[in-house]
Amino acid sequence: MAGSRVIARPRVRRTVRGFTLLEMMVVVVIIGIVSGLVVVNAQPSPRNLLEQQAQRLIPLLQNAHEEARLRAQPIAWEATPRGYRFLLRDGERWQPMRDEMLHAGNWGAPLSALIVAQPDAAPQAGAVRVVLGREPVEPTLTITLERDGARASILTTAPGRYVVQ
Repeated sequence: MAGSRVIARPRVRRTVRGFTLLEMMVVVVIIGIVSGLVVVNAQPSPRNLLEQQAQRLIPLLQNAHEEARLRAQPIAWEATPRGYRFLLRDGERWQPMRDEMLHAGNWGAPLSALIVAQPDAAPQAGAVRVVLGREPVEPTLTITLERDGARASILTTAPGRYVVQ
């Protein structure tokens, strides 16, 4: 093969490049730090939790007062550091209400203190009962919830108006 030429192809050198163990460990550490920060910031403070529970209680109290007016029968809100319920007067006794809207509830975790203050009565602590009557005027209340050093209070500002402080 006198005139044949062999064309030599240049060898392409393929290098397989991957991540080193050190690079992988740095990425894992960064992911761990970022996820730790997200978890810490995503947990609401005890104060925010109490405020949320107080905000959920406001429409229940408003509905209970409205229901008492519609039924022309008093309804009581009874609360303990573990939870609350609504009661309906049945003769001489208070019976738990069987109502979709006014059902029993809990505070999530037990409260360290529950205080209800009304203008013409001594403040109640522990197990408390507030009677919502048939009158269009609601009693002036201050309901204070305490847990884990945090405090939230529900105040009546006008008939049917409550605020959380």
